[in-house]
Amino acid sequence: MREVRAVQGAAVARLLPEVRDIRRSGSCAIDLCRVAAGSLDGYVEEGVHLWDHAAAGLVARRAGARLELLPGAGGRESARVWPGSRLRGAPRRRT
Repeated sequence: MREVRAVQGAAVARLLPEVRDIRRSGSCAIDLCRVAAGSLDGYVEEGVHLWDHAAAGLVARRAGARLELLPGAGGRESARVWPGSRLRGAPRRRT
């Protein structure tokens, strides 16, 4: 768990200069569904398990969101989700 927290902290430190604010509901599934609904701009988390994102990830992808899963710390995955252009109210990506 300590390894996952260290990686999470480093990820937040890299992300903070690029975003206006960071909020967490505490539920991967709820946050993915909020991206699908267009009420959340994106989702990034280090250390998720398959059961954290399986169903809600499908919901988000079906709504047009882009879901990226990468190998993460502690044998878990790193999840990154952002709205696709099909989502209503999808923010424009900064260049």
